[in-house]
Amino acid sequence: YTLSLHDALPIYRERGGVLEALLPLSTTDRAALFVEQVLERQPGEVLTLTNAYLVFTEFLKQKSMVPVKRSIFKGMFCPLVRDAFNVGLRHDVINPETQKQGDGWKGIRALDPEGTLMGQ
Repeated sequence: YTLSLHDALPIYRERGGVLEALLPLSTTDRAALFVEQVLERQPGEVLTLTNAYLVFTEFLKQKSMVPVKRSIFKGMFCPLVRDAFNVGLRHDVINPETQKQGDGWKGIRALDPEGTLMGQ
């Protein structure tokens, strides 16, 4: 028997549009929930590490969850993306908004919880 992400996450309920954990979600659980619900494979798209953090922070606000410090985000988030999409963090991703090179992933984009595009 293989556990899925749903099996590993604590039980939660939605009350008045707010996601309420019956048991507190760990930092890694919050990031895993984000990867599962908000990221999707999309050839030709790029997701910068900076934008991933901004979208993740917005996701946590929408779900009324405790924010995660940026200083720990990269170390916990990169393995989750690698496991989910089989792509590693690259250091040569061009940010479409600034045209500057930085850290990110090719072939992945972020959606908001309703399924609409949130950013590059």
